[in-house]
Amino acid sequence: LVLRLAAVLFYLGRFREILALLAAHEERLNRLADARLTGLFHFQAGLVWSLVGDTERSHEYARKALEASRQSRDEATMGKAEYVLALDGLWWGRPQEVISHASTAVDLLERTGERYWLGLTHWVQGINYALIGSFDAALDEEAKCGEIGSEIGSRRLETYAAWATGAIRAFMGEAE
Repeated sequence: LVLRLAAVLFYLGRFREILALLAAHEERLNRLADARLTGLFHFQAGLVWSLVGDTERSHEYARKALEASRQSRDEATMGKAEYVLALDGLWWGRPQEVISHASTAVDLLERTGERYWLGLTHWVQGINYALIGSFDAALDEEAKCGEIGSEIGSRRLETYAAWATGAIRAFMGEAE
């Protein structure tokens, strides 16, 4: 129930409330000793910490999510945790980390059917490639993000891919 509430609050942009909610239930989670729930919980915390700009905490929680999801063999959560690490690498300006984590995330998420998170991973990878000057690879990644968005009916993914593609084309000198 806590994770479902956190997911709803996420799309309302109520990140500080999510962090307070998760903090209030972390001790209970630890007593449960359920690796699957622990992985999901820590993934959610890692993602939100990343979005509020605390990449150190984000990294810590994403690593905890990876550890727990490996124990429970939950590849979907492993892939999402790798996405968080790729996102953090983007904020930190560490392109090789982004490539490594995003590539692992793509492999995992393709096997699990987590299309939304797969699309987000392609989006991050595309931005990363643009920042290092690999524009063709960047455009390919954004095209994948947009295609997935279209396939699953996610306007969010389609929009992310569209603005990123526009920015990449501008970087390439194609202002129009």
